[in-house]
Amino acid sequence: MPNLSVLLFFILATNAPALPLRAQEERWTRNEAMLTFFEALRAVEDHAVEPHTLAELVESSLRELLPTLDPHAEYLSAAEMEKRFGKPGEVYGGVGMELRLTEAGVSCFPYPDSPAERAGIREGDILVAVDLQDVKGMNPRECATLIRGPLPSQVHLTVRTRDNETRKLNVLRQQINPKTVVLRKEPGEALLRVYTFNASTPGEFRRLVKGVAPEDTLIVDLRGNQGGSLYDAVDIAAFFLPEGREILTVHKRDGSRIWKSPADGPFVGRRVVLLQDENSASAAEVLLAALTRNGAATSIGARSLGKGTTQQLFPLSTGGAILLTDGTLEGPGGLNWNNTGLPPDIPLPDFNKSAWGAVTLSDSLPPAFPDISIPPGTPSGENPTKTPKNENMP
Repeated sequence: MPNLSVLLFFILATNAPALPLRAQEERWTRNEAMLTFFEALRAVEDHAVEPHTLAELVESSLRELLPTLDPHAEYLSAAEMEKRFGKPGEVYGGVGMELRLTEAGVSCFPYPDSPAERAGIREGDILVAVDLQDVKGMNPRECATLIRGPLPSQVHLTVRTRDNETRKLNVLRQQINPKTVVLRKEPGEALLRVYTFNASTPGEFRRLVKGVAPEDTLIVDLRGNQGGSLYDAVDIAAFFLPEGREILTVHKRDGSRIWKSPADGPFVGRRVVLLQDENSASAAEVLLAALTRNGAATSIGARSLGKGTTQQLFPLSTGGAILLTDGTLEGPGGLNWNNTGLPPDIPLPDFNKSAWGAVTLSDSLPPAFPDISIPPGTPSGENPTKTPKNENMP
């Protein structure tokens, strides 16, 4: 994923970890290329001016090599795995926010009513330090690993606000079960902001939409949504599609699998508008592609991020692991958005009052939630059986 954020409770769009690799070690010990690699590392260990252990050299090699093969690949040592997922029998927690790498640094995006939000962290605050350790030069995953810890405990976070004020906050770590969908009703329309996709998202989404009048427009805000569980996004797409519509194809080395809507969805025919931006990625793009390509929704905003791959953790016998891309995604009709993103049906990069009207939203919603009202004449996509327009698709 080109510029991915990290959820502090680590909702990853991955499958279950594969089996440890030690069972395959015999074929590698007989491999001439691996012998060459071992001999080279042994020479460095024995003769380099600066001393290094073989373990240090192997770990350093993996950290340097993997990103050159796969932009999403990562090596995790046993200590990093323990920090990220906890020791056996020990409960780990986070503070309930997403981290993204931006031009200003690692930016914070807390979830509603999370420990981070309650402590005073706001969307767009820049993370400066964790427990007094400067995070300059770290990526979001590294920062998230520092923030997570055993329960009960506190973490000391230093952030820089949009007003360039430095704030030092003590945040209580908790087990995070975030509210992933927030609803705001206005006359004639309902605004649903989807923060991420996990196992609870389809149920939350369906329950909230059931409370919206059938004639009201559904505005589904996917801006800033970096993904999560692909298959929960598939479930939400099926809510709006007739039986048998193609939603997603996942291609892997051992074959491909296609997901289609299993039956007429409960919200077929609803007027749906999707909001997207340059941070809408992965599972969010699955939903965007499925609904716009099937004529069930109109998208508005800016071109999405362009993350059309899946990743999986492969444990190592040492207790470490590697994260690798193991699949590619396609939308209906073979649509591929990896590295290119999905263009909106209606380009509108800047969400502002002059473009959208002046609906005042509750202060309980994060600042990035827009002041919006659907402009007159916006296509509704209300006939899901209609052939979708293709001119705006890559």
